[in-house]
Amino acid sequence: MTFRLRAVRAFALLVGFFLMGVVLLSAMAVLDWLLMTRLLTAQAAWFEGTVLTVTVLLAFAILRGIFVFLRAGRLGPLPHAVAVTPQDQPELWEQI
Repeated sequence: MTFRLRAVRAFALLVGFFLMGVVLLSAMAVLDWLLMTRLLTAQAAWFEGTVLTVTVLLAFAILRGIFVFLRAGRLGPLPHAVAVTPQDQPELWEQI
């Protein structure tokens, strides 16, 4: 596999992760809007409340996952990690 193909695949996965989060949040917002504007009746009030509560909890989890993913590389080095130099493991560094 060439370097460019790996880079394109990594970029597609990175963009796809955020795109999937935005699409899920948009779909939940549309569902909530339709539920509140089209199905607002006295009999369905408990169902609307339940769906809105679940939607808010899911939106919180999705947004938290996105922001944790954004911060993942900024936490600093791991204290229990073992440093491997190119002289110690040349086969490993050839693959990198």
